[in-house]
This record gives sequence, C-alpha cells and structure tokens, in this order.
Amino acid sequence: MAIHITQNKNKKILIYTAIAVLTLLSIFCFNDKDCRDIVNWARYFLDTLVDGKLTSFAVYCNDMGLPNNYSIFSNIVCAILIVPVYIVDAIIGNADVIIYCTFLKIIIAGINVIIAMMLYKICDKLSIAIDREIVYLLWFSFNLVQMKSIGNGQIDCIGILLMLIALYLFLEERYVAFSIVGGLSICFKTFPIILITCLLSYLFANKGIKAIRYALIVCAIPILQKLIEWFIFIDYDICEKVGFEYSNSNFISRVFAGNINIVISLPIALGVLLVIMIYVLRRNNLIELMDVLAITSIIFAVFFLLVWSHCQWYLYMLPLLLIIGLYAGLSSEFLLISIGFNVSQMIFNSVSTLYMRYSLFGLMVESEGEFDYNIMFSNISHIGEIAASIFFGCMIAMILYYVIKRMVNRRNVMPLREQNHLTNSILLWILYATTFISECLFLIMYITG
Repeated sequence: MAIHITQNKNKKILIYTAIAVLTLLSIFCFNDKDCRDIVNWARYFLDTLVDGKLTSFAVYCNDMGLPNNYSIFSNIVCAILIVPVYIVDAIIGNADVIIYCTFLKIIIAGINVIIAMMLYKICDKLSIAIDREIVYLLWFSFNLVQMKSIGNGQIDCIGILLMLIALYLFLEERYVAFSIVGGLSICFKTFPIILITCLLSYLFANKGIKAIRYALIVCAIPILQKLIEWFIFIDYDICEKVGFEYSNSNFISRVFAGNINIVISLPIALGVLLVIMIYVLRRNNLIELMDVLAITSIIFAVFFLLVWSHCQWYLYMLPLLLIIGLYAGLSSEFLLISIGFNVSQMIFNSVSTLYMRYSLFGLMVESEGEFDYNIMFSNISHIGEIAASIFFGCMIAMILYYVIKRMVNRRNVMPLREQNHLTNSILLWILYATTFISECLFLIMYITG
C-alpha cells in the first residue's frame, strides 16, 4: 500500500514538473504583438480612469492606432488584471511594456490552471473516472494552450473559463447563475454564444416556455454592455478595424479563394438548424446533454473550419472535445487525432506567426524588431492549415458518428475501454512531447536567428 502511495506521489510530481517546464518556456521565451496591444488597451483604460477621462477611452485608443477589437467588458477585465503592475509603475515609474506583458502571461497561465480545474469538475460531475493530474497534463500539453494562449498572451482563456463555469452551473441546474455567467462569457468574446444557445435550446425542450426567463437574462447582459458602450464611451465601435477579411488563416479563402463574407451564411444557417434540431430531438427524448455538447462542437468546428479561424479561437472548442472524448470512452482515438492536430498547429504557427522579441528572454538577445519563423517551413506554407482542416474533418466525422450511434441505440453506447486508462497512456506523453519539441525548436531558432 505504501508503495502505491509513493508511486502515485511520484507520478504527480512528474506531471506537475512537466507542466511547469512547458509553461515557463511559454511565459518567458515567447511573445506576440497581440499581447502588447492587450496590455496597452488595459493601460490606456486605467490612464483615462485615473485622469477622469474614461468616456474618451476609445478616442485615445484610436489616436494611438489601437483598434477597438474587444468589448468594454474585456478591457475592464484586462485592466483589473494588470492593476498590481500599474500601481508599481506609478510609484517607481518607467516600467517597460515587457514587464506588463510578462505579468499578464503569468496571470493567463494561472487562468489556464483554473480552466483545467473546471474541466476536472465537469468530468467529475459527469461521473468520468479520470485523475485530476491527467486532466491538467492533457490541457497543458496542447500547442494552442502553450503557444497561443500563454506564449502569445491571448486573453481568450478568460472567455473560455466563463463558458466552462456556465456549463458547470448548467450541470448543477443553477439556471439563473448559468444565464448570468453565460451572458458575461458572450460579453467577453462572441464565440461562447454557440454553446450557450445550444444549452438554452436543450433547456427549452425540458422546461418549455418557463425557460424564456433564462434566455432573457442571457440576452440582457450583452445588450446592457452594448448600451454602455454606445452612450458612455465616445466613438466606441467594436471591430472598427477588424473583420472577416483579417482572418487570414481561413481554409476557404486560402485554399479555394472564396469570399468569406458570403461563405459565412452557410455555417450560420447550419448552426441555426442544429440548434433547432437539439430542441426537436430532446423533446422526443432522443438525445441527452452529452449529445448537445457533441452537436455544439460540430457547430464550432464548421464555423472555424469554413469561415473564421485564427488558430487561438479553436481553444473554445477544445474543452468540449476533451469532455466528449473522455465521456464516450473514445479517449485513445481522440488523442491520436489530437496529436495530429497538435503537430499541424506547430507547423501552422511556424509559417504564419510573427513573434516579437519582447519577452524577458528577449532582453538577453541582441535583436531588434520581429523574428519571422516562416524561414523554418518556407516551402510548405499551407501544409499546417490544410492538415488542421483534415484533422478537424476527422473530428467532426467521429463526433457525428458517435451522436448517431447513441441515437440509434437509444444512448446505450458503452465505452470502448476503461475510462481511467489514460493514467499511464503513452499517447498523452506523445501529445506533450509534440508541444515541448516545437517550443524548443522555436527557441533554438529564436536564439540563433
């Protein structure tokens, strides 16, 4: 018995050490222009607040060349996150933006820890037998989490966290709290509206017209935010300089030279159809909540695949895919596809992203401006996005097959193997290795380039 405890303790130490190594690489060795922009939005928000000119925040941003990419709620949250550094900067003075960026990335790493914790709580609520540490390792092993969320300082993790909290509250049947948090998640980023709408459709099928109050709460919060933006902040026009044409990683536009603004009608129509289908199928008792998460993932995948697909936005679908894979007992098959997708993202990040030498590590390297990783895969510039699209197609097919099989068998689909097999799975460490190797490779190019 004592040996078992020791082995379990050693396993935990190994897992948390592996996560820490990968995360520290992401925090201190990589950075991106987006992180600097996010920090500057937050700093300018605090500046205008301190100066009593908060209503002119948008004008100030426009004068500084920063588009209004995020909602006021997003800017407020980011401003709150950097308050400790802002106060120290006010006392000492002249703190470089790199300090702000690094502090923000540390906070983002912490938020991803909470995301992993929420994933475990959701798995536990769904009676999925899996170790807490494995869920943490699984989440932090993804290239998107390390390079795009933590390494690039992207704040999408906050919207994802709110989305997962809303899902957990839904599972707890605390529908008022679910509606409030769901509305806030939509305020932060629009993407959670896909999951929230699907859950509301499921709720309508269960509770009928009584569920209208929850839908009204969800709608009221983003509407209130928009009214605040319109009437308090001068010239605040979100996405003023950002649109679909900026989504340069889009599969349709890159491979088939399609018009994104026309193509968008297809996934929207399909999404509406699937939401209605959720209601109809649930009313006839043909699907359960897990099937709703599967259908929601299909909507996410179709939208990202065909229309708007900056790779960090795939993160909104990733938690749902993990939950589905673990719940269905398809975890090994899912991990195989995940490994392939992880490699494709490694290549895609290499050929399409400009990283800037403004991390703490960058201070020790004599270099100016930006470093373009395109030199690594210059002759295969589209293989990453094409491969990612193929793997997404496989994921959609796998999920669709699973949902149909559950419907045909009246949801009596047994797992293919024991749920807890991931504890000693070599596939999980291969997934981790793909991200670790890619970060080390990028770091070598970073130093020698």
